[in-house]
Amino acid sequence: PFGDIVENSLRDIQEWNNAPHSVHKNKTRWEIFCERQHPELKPTNWKSILPHLGYETKSSVNVGHIRLQNKEFLLGDDGAICLGEKLITLMRRIEGEEVTVYWLDDNKGDVLKAVIYLNDTCICEAIAKPVYSRAMAERTPKDEQARETMSAYVATIEGYMRTKRNAINDVLVINNRTTTTSSSGKMFVMPGLAPRYEVTETSAEIMDTEFINESDDFAFIPQQQNRSSFIKSTKDRI
Repeated sequence: PFGDIVENSLRDIQEWNNAPHSVHKNKTRWEIFCERQHPELKPTNWKSILPHLGYETKSSVNVGHIRLQNKEFLLGDDGAICLGEKLITLMRRIEGEEVTVYWLDDNKGDVLKAVIYLNDTCICEAIAKPVYSRAMAERTPKDEQARETMSAYVATIEGYMRTKRNAINDVLVINNRTTTTSSSGKMFVMPGLAPRYEVTETSAEIMDTEFINESDDFAFIPQQQNRSSFIKSTKDRI
């Protein structure tokens, strides 16, 4: 079966590397390989490899965090979590943005390496969020280092968000949009619906006194009206 062929091949590679070296008999092939690395050997260029060989996942940056494989990842570079001004610079570029994460898993299914791209441009790496023991008595030096890193990361993010929030002034929104729009000019009219009366305020006009003769008599002549027509009977009022 295919699975047995792969497993046997991996076991052969493991036995070969753990066997004694052909020249240095007191060390294994793997020990010699690790000790005799070329000093000018360049690290793996993950930023160029992963977009072609890795998996592609769409995600977003929310308060400096990214969800990948149901886990939280932080912004980093060169295998380390970014802090201080470097982290603030990254936040200004990708905070709240939709990004593409290219990643590769290891033999256990965990994320081996992940890089973050924005519009076909590599921005930074995604580093797994460090975990540490909550109990102080059980913390190891590694846990203390992880706690300090997370504290500095959270403090930087909170400071950036506070500065960004304070920089936003009060905005007055004036809605000048019309309630009805028609691209063809045809409007729907409800039959029998009278136009709405709009109240308009105008200032009182002052008459020019030069056209008024004080000697003129203005006699008020009341209009004769039949007042009985406006008086209702007791029966009608009740």
